[in-house]
Amino acid sequence: MEEQCKGFPAFGLVPWRIRRWLLLLVGAYVASTLAVHWLMAHQKIVPVARPWVGIVPSLVFIALAAGMVWVVCSFADEMLVRLHLQAAAFAFLVTLFGGTLLDGLAQAGVYQAPRDVLEAAATLAWAGAIMVLAWRQR
Repeated sequence: MEEQCKGFPAFGLVPWRIRRWLLLLVGAYVASTLAVHWLMAHQKIVPVARPWVGIVPSLVFIALAAGMVWVVCSFADEMLVRLHLQAAAFAFLVTLFGGTLLDGLAQAGVYQAPRDVLEAAATLAWAGAIMVLAWRQR
């Protein structure tokens, strides 16, 4: 039993074909976000199509989130599934709290922060929670 768990990484042993699809989705998300930001900044889109083009990165992110949930739920080790789902719940709470805080500051007229700050905060909270939970489970 010890030999099976020895060297088992916190992110699990995900087959390459699954990791390839996740990496492609991450690349598509980054590329679509950059493309939409550039198109919106340089006003290359007609005003009627702006909402429809602006939603493209969100759709790719939803596909990425669904892919991550599918990968996490397919782990063979129940501890890894629990670890990742707890980290995702923590990242969700951090993002929700951060969004509420930024909205409150904007309504008070104190600070107008861009919303893309929340993406980095959620990713860091998720990665940090995985590291802390994996360390605690040792």
